[in-house]
Amino acid sequence: MPDPGSATAVDQYVAKHNPVDWFHSLIDNPADCAKVVPLTGLAAAPGHPAETGLAQDLQQESTTPKFSWISPDNCSDAHDATCKGDNLTGDPNNHQGGLFASDVFLEKYIPMIMASPAFQKDGLIQVIFDEGFPPYKVYGNSIADFTGNTDPTLNVPTTPRSPLWPVATSCPARTPPAR
Repeated sequence: MPDPGSATAVDQYVAKHNPVDWFHSLIDNPADCAKVVPLTGLAAAPGHPAETGLAQDLQQESTTPKFSWISPDNCSDAHDATCKGDNLTGDPNNHQGGLFASDVFLEKYIPMIMASPAFQKDGLIQVIFDEGFPPYKVYGNSIADFTGNTDPTLNVPTTPRSPLWPVATSCPARTPPAR
């Protein structure tokens, strides 16, 4: 994957946000690597059977994983102020991102998880954000790498940060399809 940090209009998913794709205990084990799938499932492809998505997995306790990590795309994780594609509202002309899009994402998936038999038995949900510089301001699409800020209360670095993520993944066949 040449640029794991870039979203497009047809695929806003950013591979660097999913830490399990970088764990050697997974990527060195094809059976475990195959379990890393998109939230909405994976269509059958040559050499790979179709995979169910979260909605199907949650229908029964026996099909619900013991542990799931959900990494929303750059629209649904509040990173992009303007989504490059769908923000899950169903309106193809609504590209509002930021906290609005993350609320739409949470309103869709949290009730689905909470209603599942596995969650009802002994579930736990943790929602963690990394885009919250108080007060929330938008400079371009994100304030995470904004370099021109002079407000010392935001503690934003004045020089661009170096990427700390790898530039390739060993699970390229599992790349999520466009929504």
